[in-house]
Amino acid sequence: MIMMMDVRNQMSSVGFAKVVSLKELLEMNLHIPCYQRAYKWTTRSVNLLINDLKEVGEDEDCNEYRLGTIIVAANEEKLDIVDGQQRAVSYTHLRAHETGAYLV
Repeated sequence: MIMMMDVRNQMSSVGFAKVVSLKELLEMNLHIPCYQRAYKWTTRSVNLLINDLKEVGEDEDCNEYRLGTIIVAANEEKLDIVDGQQRAVSYTHLRAHETGAYLV
């Protein structure tokens, strides 16, 4: 199964949207700017995400799942996350826990 996110770039008033796999998303040079709010997802929110991922993973008929939208803005060599940082951080933590790949 491929999990997808809609990544939108706000470089211009028109911008563009691109659906990417979570693997592609994790390979992007993403940055959370200092103006973004602190991480505020509750245990309930994280559990809802985990339950959704489990449910989709157990559905043999589901070969694609849209996790949500992240809006980014190009900033030199990186992409600033403008919206969707809570979801992106939550998924990244879950993935790191699953693989044991925590960054120090």
